[in-house]
Amino acid sequence: MYRHILVTSDGTLFSDPALRHAAELARGVSARLTVLHVVPDAHLDLSSGDEPE
Repeated sequence: MYRHILVTSDGTLFSDPALRHAAELARGVSARLTVLHVVPDAHLDLSSGDEPE
């Protein structure tokens, strides 16, 4: 059914249930799971090689 599942997380308690559900679903159908952690207000200039502020 699913081969690859993408789930986003901002690290809050509200995102934990979605992450657990996605992990259980991925395990149940032998799918790959990718977690995208969202960091609000992070500014990064990749062109200059700067570190995140």
